[in-house]
Amino acid sequence: MIKQGALLNKRAHIRHYLQTEIQYVIESQSDQFLKGILTDISDRGLSLCVFQPLPEGQIIMIKSDSRDLNKRAMVRWCRELGDNIYRTGVMFVR
Repeated sequence: MIKQGALLNKRAHIRHYLQTEIQYVIESQSDQFLKGILTDISDRGLSLCVFQPLPEGQIIMIKSDSRDLNKRAMVRWCRELGDNIYRTGVMFVR
């Protein structure tokens, strides 16, 4: 199920709420696909829930059925929500 809608806030880039499963790989371990839940996206990055902590500065590759989401990104922050669930913010990089 995909939910969409703009989040109203004072950010420089409009974020869109989107709840869908994605896969990602840690750049140094490109053969190991991990799962996450995409929660919102903007032109500069996205937020997702993952099941292992990701250190700030870590580069990941987002993999999705949507070509628009297949991007390289850097972890900007990661916060534990509960048992092995982490909310993570990433910024797209080239």
